[in-house]
Amino acid sequence: MQHICGNEVDTKGKYGENLAYDLAKVAFLKQWCYQNPKLNNGKELCDLLIIFDDIMLIWSIKNVKLTDIYYDDVNKPIKTGTPFKIKEKHKDKSKKQLIGAYKEIFERDAIIELPNYGVIDKNKFKKIFLCSVFIGDKEFCSPLLERADGLLIHTVPEEDLNILVHELDTVTDFIDYFKFKESSFKNIVVNGNEGNLLVTYINFKNNTNVNLNNFDQIIVDDNIWEQWKQDTRYQHKKRADKISIIWDELIDRFINDNDLSHPHNQLMLTQLAKPNRFLRRVLASYFSEIISQQPKLLCRCLVSAQLSDVIYLFFNINLDLNHYKISDINPLLLTRASMALYEYPDYSKVIGIVRLENNRCNQYLFALISDIKPLTEEDYIRYRTEYSNYTNTTTNLSKSNIQEYENCNQ
Repeated sequence: MQHICGNEVDTKGKYGENLAYDLAKVAFLKQWCYQNPKLNNGKELCDLLIIFDDIMLIWSIKNVKLTDIYYDDVNKPIKTGTPFKIKEKHKDKSKKQLIGAYKEIFERDAIIELPNYGVIDKNKFKKIFLCSVFIGDKEFCSPLLERADGLLIHTVPEEDLNILVHELDTVTDFIDYFKFKESSFKNIVVNGNEGNLLVTYINFKNNTNVNLNNFDQIIVDDNIWEQWKQDTRYQHKKRADKISIIWDELIDRFINDNDLSHPHNQLMLTQLAKPNRFLRRVLASYFSEIISQQPKLLCRCLVSAQLSDVIYLFFNINLDLNHYKISDINPLLLTRASMALYEYPDYSKVIGIVRLENNRCNQYLFALISDIKPLTEEDYIRYRTEYSNYTNTTTNLSKSNIQEYENCNQ
């Protein structure tokens, strides 16, 4: 077998980095992915840095495709029977890069400035994940998670990365799975690829009667990922999730129509991207409903514990039929948002999405509303009368019987 070396390593390494970057953008918007960030001295920090809100993922990406002959560092053939050392060398390099990047940011207080982001503030981050991504032979990569220098490092071969980013294709789904993986580090032994652990995660997440901490050890069988893909629950989810692309398109529309260098727009984009795939399905369903029922249904207010501290307001307004001007929309949105916060005082912010129709084109407006003056009871009662067309369509999603996986607890 031949181990790629010299200038060929640089070419293959860049290919691996670009491939991993493209895969990362499936779950993480490109706005949060920073390739080859640099320290002030010009030294590369890591291969890929992903920042979303208070979460950071540090990636080391290695291309380790092996062919027929092994060579050492001076291009001399290595005797048969010693390739394992070469494999460990790659793993050690990746660990060293990850640990070094972590220490630069969180222990040495290195000043690192990212384009369209600014200087990294280490105190902002509540969770940091270290990922060794290996493009090439899967045999090379094991175990899925290990500890080095007091830090947990996720080992992700190319095949597994493909599975993860396409099955966990929102930032929240991806991060929640990594949190589970780290919390179960001592409890679970995995056979086969990471898809098998992913199925275990899905079963635990959706079965509230089972507590992982009640088990000393769980052994995950090989091939359950292949079996899961044939399961009717998996296939039902894939069909049901198709409508969620409407939410993805709203995110894309916001990105294309707004200046993302503005801090307020960055916050808005973060809030739009937080819903996981299932919640995007639900939100998209209600957004689609309000469009299909126009002009009868003008506004939909959505609240749920799943939405954290966010209330969603969806509007669909035909400017011609409803005799509105665009200048009327902001006062309407602020008033309805203040009413929603009065009705649900445990929530602190409102995301408003307005679809405006006229005989020429459709237009979308986005708003993130918080820190507004609370309504008095008198004002609230008055507004309920004045805006009656917009106040009787509140849905509490916590009472919904919609399931992510059909008959998951059976």
